[in-house]
Amino acid sequence: MIMNLLRTTAASFTIGLGATGVRLKNNGGVLEAKNDADSAFAVLRAGPPSGTDDVVTKAFGDTYYTTTGARRSVVIPLAQGASTSSTLAVPDGCRVRQVAVDVTTLYDNGATLQVGITGTTNKFADVGDFDMAVVGLYIVEQMTLQSGSAETILATIANTPTAGAATLIVEFEVSDV
Repeated sequence: MIMNLLRTTAASFTIGLGATGVRLKNNGGVLEAKNDADSAFAVLRAGPPSGTDDVVTKAFGDTYYTTTGARRSVVIPLAQGASTSSTLAVPDGCRVRQVAVDVTTLYDNGATLQVGITGTTNKFADVGDFDMAVVGLYIVEQMTLQSGSAETILATIANTPTAGAATLIVEFEVSDV
């Protein structure tokens, strides 16, 4: 028996034997909990998170992140690029409730903005909903159902502006529809 094991150069470390064993594995810098055969993920239990970098348990996530009617936002900084996608997706079955654009530096060249998804670039807001040449906050209220699949938000700026800055905020709620 090895006492006080501090580190290993092996790619994995097994606790227990056979069917009930659990393997902790380094997969390219990602810690994985796998079964002893390394053929499936193992269950990993933890307490509720208390710090900003803590792992979130299923119970905590179900309570705080998937509650029907809970409002969430996707925030996208906008510059002069032709299109910008969000890193987070709006889930299938949610309702987009509001699209807001806070223009902080006016856009030139008659720039316009559409907000939607790939294939329907104006699903949530269209040309004319925002005056990109005037600094200010613009809000489009709605109840648009996102159906079919989870999609990233796509902001499309037209007319090749050379100046301008804004923040796009898409607010949605998880629906029970």
